[in-house]
Amino acid sequence: MSQTLTVLTVSDIHCRENLYRDLQEAVEQHRPDIVAVVGDFLDITGHVDAGTLSFAECARRLNRLPAPEVVFVRGNHEHVNW
Repeated sequence: MSQTLTVLTVSDIHCRENLYRDLQEAVEQHRPDIVAVVGDFLDITGHVDAGTLSFAECARRLNRLPAPEVVFVRGNHEHVNW
């Protein structure tokens, strides 16, 4: 008996509000078993503009994703204390 596991992979969303919104929509549409965030979901450059989310808001949005599991791999834009 085989079982299918659906994984949605995302990277390089860099605190960008539009990309977090796109991720939310993709998760709602595809309903993966796992969302794998494989680097650069934050942005340590400190660049802030109207389309940039705070680190706290990024965390809230990732926490609210309608997926059973969300896993992370630190990218080069996540600080050592991420």
